[in-house]
Amino acid sequence: MKNISIRFAIIASIAFIVWVSIEHLLGYNTTKMEAGEYTRLASAYMFWLLIVIALIVKKKQQRGVITFAEGFKTGIKMVVIYSFITAFWLAFYQHVINPEFYPLIKQFSINQMQTQGKTELQIADAVKEIDMMYNGKTFSYLMYFVFSTVMGGVVALITSIILRRNKSLTN
Repeated sequence: MKNISIRFAIIASIAFIVWVSIEHLLGYNTTKMEAGEYTRLASAYMFWLLIVIALIVKKKQQRGVITFAEGFKTGIKMVVIYSFITAFWLAFYQHVINPEFYPLIKQFSINQMQTQGKTELQIADAVKEIDMMYNGKTFSYLMYFVFSTVMGGVVALITSIILRRNKSLTN
């Protein structure tokens, strides 16, 4: 596949799906939530790294020259495709594979905050966020899509700035 954006979006999406599946099989999203609390972050770091790699590959493909616009366009296209695929995967995961994920993560978070001595008001505020992010309704997946797109877009933006070289500089 020649289109770097699509190729890396698919690679990143497959990596995400495999990672979430491994977490599930290891119990990090069911019985070992304390480990899952940290392992869930790895998929974001992996995604961000793949954005950087995609833009480096794009630059190499163009003989070491990439403008900011070319880099950002490549990165944002990858990010949007990835966010779309993984939002659907999360919906499938949460509704079919692990329908107990939402109540489990909610209870885990409440227990953790109680252990930390948080007030009832602090816990209630945090539960509102958990409800918004993990309740399994369409809005929660839309929120994931937006958050993933924005964060990936920031990585694409920064990487594009760092890697850019105007074509006029090479003549």
